[in-house]
Amino acid sequence: MKFTFNVSKCDRIFYELFNYGNIRLSHVIPSAEELKRHAYCKWHNSFLHATNDCNVFRRQIQSAVD
Repeated sequence: MKFTFNVSKCDRIFYELFNYGNIRLSHVIPSAEELKRHAYCKWHNSFLHATNDCNVFRRQIQSAVD
């Protein structure tokens, strides 16, 4: 899939959407101390990959842009 936005900004996009109430989560995002030096996906609540690398979240953003 071709993305028309800067995918390196997914983490920032997530926080903006979350802070404005466009995203609601059923989980609590770990503290900055807990996330230090660990990849973490805020969308999936997972330490398997970072939000910036999340293909599912990227597709959601692209779908909203389109």
